[in-house]
Amino acid sequence: MSLAITQPTWTTTEAIDAIRSRIQGVWDHPQLVKLGALSIDTENDLSRILAHVRPEEPSLAAAVSGLSEARLATLDPGVLGKALAVVEALAASPTLQGFDDEDAEVDGGDAVDVIGELWTAVRAVVPRKRASSGRRRA
Repeated sequence: MSLAITQPTWTTTEAIDAIRSRIQGVWDHPQLVKLGALSIDTENDLSRILAHVRPEEPSLAAAVSGLSEARLATLDPGVLGKALAVVEALAASPTLQGFDDEDAEVDGGDAVDVIGELWTAVRAVVPRKRASSGRRRA
């Protein structure tokens, strides 16, 4: 039976806590204690901490920021990905002058053509709402 020696790892926030503790001399801080034996060289200890910071996973909360829980609950699976695909297609369109340069204006005819090509995806993101009672859509 072999024993594997594992290196401690830190999230970004934990690493900041460990670094701050090392610099301030808070020797019993849990994030600094994870490092094990400290050296007499602060820079060496900081390098050891930084070498083992785990990459952060994208936050789902950040991806849905600005949407209420009630709205999120009504979304179909995959709809946010479809919406992102529509936005990316619009931004990448070679025919929409203004998306790829400093000009803030987009030619209306070109925009209609590109949105027409993307309409199936747009409808998947924003389903057609039934006309309100007594009113018909033209």
